[in-house]
Amino acid sequence: MKKNNNILFSLFCISLFSIINADSWELRIDAINYDNLIPGDWITLGMCDGCNDGFQFNEDEYDLPDGPIDYTDIQFMNLSWVGEIDSNDVECTSPTFASDYRSVHEPSDLLIWNITGSCADEIQNTTEMTQLSWAVDSLGQDYEIYMYIGDESEGVNMRFETSVSINCGDLTPTYEQIDEEWIYNPNIKILMGGCANSGLTTFYWDEDGDGLGSDLYSQYCSGFEPGGWVDNNSDLDDAVYCESNTFDSCWVCDGDDILIDCNGICSPDTSVGQEQENDGLVYGAFVDDCGVCSGGGTDHEPNSDQDCNGDCFGVAYLDDCDTCSGGNTAHEGNSDQDCAGVCFGNGFYDYCGECNGSNQSCLDLIFGGGPTDLYAQVNLDLGEISLTWIYSDINTTSEQIIGYKVYEQVDDQNLNLLSTIESTEVFDYIINGYTSGIFCLSVFDLYENETTPICTEASEFYNFNFELNPDANLISFPYLSNEDATIETIFNSIESYVDGIITEGDAASNDPVLGWVGGLMEIERKRGYWVKLDIDENSLNFSVSGIPTDSNTVYNLHDGANLISYVGPDSVLVGDALPDNMEYLVEGIITTGSAAYPNPTLGWVGSLEFLELGRGYWLKINPEVTSVDLVWNLDNLQSSNDKPFKKET
Repeated sequence: MKKNNNILFSLFCISLFSIINADSWELRIDAINYDNLIPGDWITLGMCDGCNDGFQFNEDEYDLPDGPIDYTDIQFMNLSWVGEIDSNDVECTSPTFASDYRSVHEPSDLLIWNITGSCADEIQNTTEMTQLSWAVDSLGQDYEIYMYIGDESEGVNMRFETSVSINCGDLTPTYEQIDEEWIYNPNIKILMGGCANSGLTTFYWDEDGDGLGSDLYSQYCSGFEPGGWVDNNSDLDDAVYCESNTFDSCWVCDGDDILIDCNGICSPDTSVGQEQENDGLVYGAFVDDCGVCSGGGTDHEPNSDQDCNGDCFGVAYLDDCDTCSGGNTAHEGNSDQDCAGVCFGNGFYDYCGECNGSNQSCLDLIFGGGPTDLYAQVNLDLGEISLTWIYSDINTTSEQIIGYKVYEQVDDQNLNLLSTIESTEVFDYIINGYTSGIFCLSVFDLYENETTPICTEASEFYNFNFELNPDANLISFPYLSNEDATIETIFNSIESYVDGIITEGDAASNDPVLGWVGGLMEIERKRGYWVKLDIDENSLNFSVSGIPTDSNTVYNLHDGANLISYVGPDSVLVGDALPDNMEYLVEGIITTGSAAYPNPTLGWVGSLEFLELGRGYWLKINPEVTSVDLVWNLDNLQSSNDKPFKKET
């Protein structure tokens, strides 16, 4: 936890303050999660003789950075302390503190502690609530002490209450910029003395002294605010004295727009008019006989001809469809023509931008490369065939693609339509009543344009779909061919995107001239592999078919780190996947973006919760063990034979 080695030192300092200073007082506040398996945090505030109201090293303990354990964190926030130098010439470098002691004050003085923090990720994802707990037992009765949370007008009397439930969002402060100055707003405050019972009141700065405040604000005890601060922020312009707070368009207090012409230009005698004149705008326009603003800076001559809409000096005209358009007609010229230029016609543009087309000129843009990696897996027990495919470059944003068509190949020339799938979000389909045959798939758009079907013969091979992300992916292969598992065959479909493949003690890279080079030539069932991709897309789909690896496979592990595959039941808790007779020998498990470590009290901890098919894992074995055999725990049945692997981020 964050306070680690400084905890003993802090407790020593606190105890020392208590012994030396008879008037010392302190209060510890604990963040306690409702799930007591998730650790919390604590902070300490207080007063003591010899303590300082500002920053003092060792008296005010820094809040240390978060460690690897997920927990609820709280701290004091003192932004104004950053850069201060204490009596020992130590400069404050951080605004967050685990302890904040002040000098001894009279009960009439107001002391404020600002509290911020963050909930543990597990709490954020579930209850979103935590609890602050305390015990006020040695503070003099003359002192009021209250906790205020968020916008609540009534605080919590900390003498009579010993805990409060808070939303995780209340731990996060807010910031806002007013007049180029950042204002910090903590959501949780502790007020002691002064107006702690009634709370702080927000006041606003009144620059021009007209009784109206600006947006720049601060908080004080009511009746003790400094001069120049008022209880409103209503002033439209705090640089101009205007008790009515009413400005016209020329920004004249109570001006009633008498100094603005019909062209919206103000008199040069006003501040706005002076700026307009400096920009080359001319004041003095007036309304002519036809109600048109003329003269001044309008460049408009009065008494123009009447237009087709009957407006004096209008600009309406007859368009190509003999419709009066423009001017005051609210009709756009030639808007009654269709895309073929026919007045009041019914022509339309297709997705390719062709008038009256049917997407024929841009089918490649709509369909892209079409679906790939079609597999047809036979399930003899159920008497069905499971189709799976990949459609990486599907253009769903065009809203042109309707879905897929599934065919049975009757002979070399004929296909029999089995089903139409009106969805672009599915990538698998079950064909009942078949145990053999050749099956085909195409995609079609709203005009019944269709890609050339891709076909595959049904087999009992299993297919596993990977979704690989840019850079490095740690994977393993639950299904492989016993006849050909070379890297050329396995990675043939994505060879141009693969920079290199690494396993424990071996590697291969893809040379544009020489092809695959390195000691790694074949993929093995027991190993895990780092696959490094060079792609611009967010992800790349990749599938491998073959015979399932025997779940009773024995892994011969050595001391230290072993990079291996996982062939046990899919999505099983780490502790359940490891056999009981060797779980104690494993010091850690790591995969892409997550890891798990054994804790004597909490069990397995970390971001890695489940072991999944298709992933590779580093197992770190106790260094005192020369070798050990592992068979993944098979108590649970595998949940899926084609669950896609998605890299954790």
